[in-house]
Amino acid sequence: MNAAVARTVVVTGGAQGIGEEIARVFVAGGAAVVVLDLVDPARPLPGVRYVLGDVSDRESVRQAFASVEAHEGRLDVLVNNAGIQRVGLTDQLDPDLWRAVVGTHLDGSFLCSAAAIPMLRRQAGAPSSRSAPWRRSSASRAGPPTHRQRRACSRSPG
Repeated sequence: MNAAVARTVVVTGGAQGIGEEIARVFVAGGAAVVVLDLVDPARPLPGVRYVLGDVSDRESVRQAFASVEAHEGRLDVLVNNAGIQRVGLTDQLDPDLWRAVVGTHLDGSFLCSAAAIPMLRRQAGAPSSRSAPWRRSSASRAGPPTHRQRRACSRSPG
């Protein structure tokens, strides 16, 4: 039996790339999938409901999860996938671009997890606030060392 059967899944950042593929896999497994993204998909996936929203904005997240509650009536899985990349050297990077990255990666994961947890708790065997929804925040820590490595390579003589 497929684990996705009869499940409702929210995938943030699912209009393209990895998020789109995650949504595709859940749909193929029989899940009701809701994608929360800033942009409309280029080619909407059959069986996916798209909600436009900004994961870094508290009110936008609240409205998106209220929509999930109203239309799907439940939530079983949250995939905090939304992410943006802004390339630049630290000394040349606009602080507003930096805030956009932090807002999407960290604030977005926090806000979506906080909105999802009450819905997840209503389902049998629901996770606590210390479980899977927080795995994304540890991945975001990889950003600064990677940037430092690029910076070092760009300044090295050879």
